[in-house]
Amino acid sequence: MPAVKIFFIILFSIIVAVFAVKNMNSVEISYYDFQLDSHVLKVPLLVLAICAACFGFAVAWVGGFFERVKLQSQIRKLARSNDVLSADLDELKSASVNDINESAD
Repeated sequence: MPAVKIFFIILFSIIVAVFAVKNMNSVEISYYDFQLDSHVLKVPLLVLAICAACFGFAVAWVGGFFERVKLQSQIRKLARSNDVLSADLDELKSASVNDINESAD
């Protein structure tokens, strides 16, 4: 399995390197500041693509984090419910054994 992982890491690195070499052109990004003044920033296309990918990763990570917290909360709630139901079951089992013993006497 580690060989497959290394293969994919090398393949991904080659793809990123080829993309970087082919996309060194500068692009203009226009934006407004808080005083609504227009500004233009020139950056390589690769930098823009990496920033967009990082932003997408961050958004996905935050969404996944909140989903994990929600699922962990559900797991704790279900575990508590399971403990209560197990205690009730044990109580009912002991009560039914006592009832059987009393009816046999």
